[in-house]
Amino acid sequence: MQPNRRRAPLPASRRPSRRGAALVLTTAVLATASLTACGGGSAAGSRTGSDVLNVGLTTPPTNLNPAANGSGQQTLFLSLANEPLTYLKADGTIGPGLATSWKYVGTGNKRFELTLRTGAKFSDGSPVDAQAVKGWLEYFFFKSGSPFAANIAAKTIEAQGTSKVVLHLSEPNPVLPYLLSQVYNIGDVASPAGVANPKSLATQTRGAGPYMIDPSQTVTNDHYTYVPNPHYYDRSRIHYKKIVIKVISQPSTMLAAIRSGQIDVAPGDVTTAKQAKSAGLQIVSKKSGWDGLIFLDRKGALAKPLGDVRVRRALNHAVDRKTLVKGLLGEYATPTSQPPTLDGTDPALDEHYAYDPAKAKALLAEAGYAEGFTLPVTSMGFAQMLGDPVVQAIGKYLAAVGVTLKITSGGTQAQYGTQLFSKKYAATGFVQQPVLPMYMFYVFYLAPKNGLNQHGWSDPKLNGLWSQGAVAADTAETAKAMSRRGVEDAYNLPVAAIDSIWYVNKGVTGVDFSAGTGFPYPAEWRPAR
Repeated sequence: MQPNRRRAPLPASRRPSRRGAALVLTTAVLATASLTACGGGSAAGSRTGSDVLNVGLTTPPTNLNPAANGSGQQTLFLSLANEPLTYLKADGTIGPGLATSWKYVGTGNKRFELTLRTGAKFSDGSPVDAQAVKGWLEYFFFKSGSPFAANIAAKTIEAQGTSKVVLHLSEPNPVLPYLLSQVYNIGDVASPAGVANPKSLATQTRGAGPYMIDPSQTVTNDHYTYVPNPHYYDRSRIHYKKIVIKVISQPSTMLAAIRSGQIDVAPGDVTTAKQAKSAGLQIVSKKSGWDGLIFLDRKGALAKPLGDVRVRRALNHAVDRKTLVKGLLGEYATPTSQPPTLDGTDPALDEHYAYDPAKAKALLAEAGYAEGFTLPVTSMGFAQMLGDPVVQAIGKYLAAVGVTLKITSGGTQAQYGTQLFSKKYAATGFVQQPVLPMYMFYVFYLAPKNGLNQHGWSDPKLNGLWSQGAVAADTAETAKAMSRRGVEDAYNLPVAAIDSIWYVNKGVTGVDFSAGTGFPYPAEWRPAR
């Protein structure tokens, strides 16, 4: 689902203009695609040392223009042909891309300077210089209509000489190195020829990545073929003569394809991991998100009980996270009481809400709801095991303390999106991947009147912490304080920190990723020798 671009009127004087609730649903679809087991099948093919890489993904990109796409799975199609300005590495650190260094200038996080790599060229042979990067960023922020343009309150872009670019912001932003990475497409610079003719970017890649699309071997929505970029600055990073990404929507077909060796890498799922392992596939998994309920109505406008913190705490105490996670998600998730963030996660908060139905009932009675109540809830029906089954399990625990979840499942992203923004639901089942910086978690989920904070709820203390972090040189202190505030006041009901799972044939190595990407990027993979 594309992010909602509605402006979020945020607190204090530093209000991130044009921001809305960006839903991380494209990533959820990829990570939760259930690869249902198919009968029979041969052992996993290895094709050791092959110079052709075949990748299976479940959903095609909108098109090949970085500015036209969302996050998650779509970024894998883009990353081969578009070197970002910064690169979020598998170890979680941010390294160089087209920019070799960067820094905030002065105080307040409103001026950001990038120094560009020398010698880099786009696939059309034109140089990656300050004017080219300036032109791309101006197109992305001011002309493209990209949903992610709102994540950076860009005012002007300045080119200094041939190798320096300066972003001037109207609002502070402490996470620009992250936002200019491959995660949100903003830093996926296309050549001046592409910017001059944006329509051409839909079918032709004009980036500076290690590969470029081969239109003659590409069929939109079916398969996408990439060949080496002859102008790429580091030939040692080109490991394949050809990379083919095949769109395979049916889970059983995907699993059969990787088991037979027709594809080398594909997203996995908790329901098929055991079978994949027995077939000889490598399983690569890392914590990269969370699953549970988001309270859409913390003010109590639609569902009055949720406006009382005692009720929200009661609901958190009512759920046996350990049993739920073990029964549904197994080894690829861990129980938690806090949504993880890149800079705010506090291990001490993971078990903040012990399973205590007696305490839950006492808190409900204290709040005046001893007889219970009903909550209208929507759910990600398309998210397989992480969707409806998790919400239904939460519902059983809440029913035991007198609270009924009236669940409406959204079977597709479109159906779910319509339900989510209808303002008819007090809570939603939600799968969020990848893990976000706390600054962005607040913008997406907690900012006043944002898309996932739908009824006017606002916490002045939380808003103040966010404003402090927005101008800070180091966000860790305020991020951790925000995490604690969110858990103690039960802003949501998280139940599990979840893994992203990938299946890999033995012929491929280098498949790895961080919590901040949630996905491995094909340009990093190489043949196993």
